[in-house]
Amino acid sequence: MMIEQRFLEHLRDKTSELIANAVVTIDGNEKVYPIQSTKFEDLLTIQKFAYVPNEDHQGTMTSAKLVNTYGETLIGTPTNISLQGYGIVLMFEIKLKVEAVSK
Repeated sequence: MMIEQRFLEHLRDKTSELIANAVVTIDGNEKVYPIQSTKFEDLLTIQKFAYVPNEDHQGTMTSAKLVNTYGETLIGTPTNISLQGYGIVLMFEIKLKVEAVSK
């Protein structure tokens, strides 16, 4: 069984469209940041970028996640980043894996 390139493109594009915002926890407070840009590294790799401006960049970032338009977490990761008052760009990389299985 062979997976067609067009199917992989649709899968990548639809997965990317689900992601609306990044949510970052700094010193226990969650804040929502819009996705600034998206890059498709290849057919199965999505990179989402969000910018945390310098005025929000004090304290310790303990988590970062991607959410849909309803605020539901799609992908999240714990972090332990000490922020020093400089803006930061967050990059989330999603690698999809697709297998064709015939029975």
